[in-house]
Amino acid sequence: NVVSPPAVKPAAPPAPSAAPTYRRLVITRPAEQDMVHSNTGEFGISANLSPPLRPSDRVRVLLDGHLVPTVFRSTKLRLSMADWQSAALGSNGEHTLQLAVVDADGKPWIESAPVRFYLRGAAVGGTRR
Repeated sequence: NVVSPPAVKPAAPPAPSAAPTYRRLVITRPAEQDMVHSNTGEFGISANLSPPLRPSDRVRVLLDGHLVPTVFRSTKLRLSMADWQSAALGSNGEHTLQLAVVDADGKPWIESAPVRFYLRGAAVGGTRR
């Protein structure tokens, strides 16, 4: 008697992952310990993301540990006065900033390291009191 081994189907290739493989998210502006000048809390933020942001994903901002309500579609963004007022702890002085790339449901794919920066209102007439 000859016993033949059962026929083996070749393994199907693994399904491509729906999750992006973001490898790096670094805040470039403001940099660690930067001084940001703004009387209203409006200022620009830039970050390097690798690979680039997918069209379906978004950028969320944590300011002083609080989520900013605006959801952004780019790693180059501008906080509004309303964003600042909703999340910042105080005005002038030390603050922290962190970014996260999230999917359509708000699930984070990657988060940046926090950056510490200082906000200072512009002086009127060249002096501050």
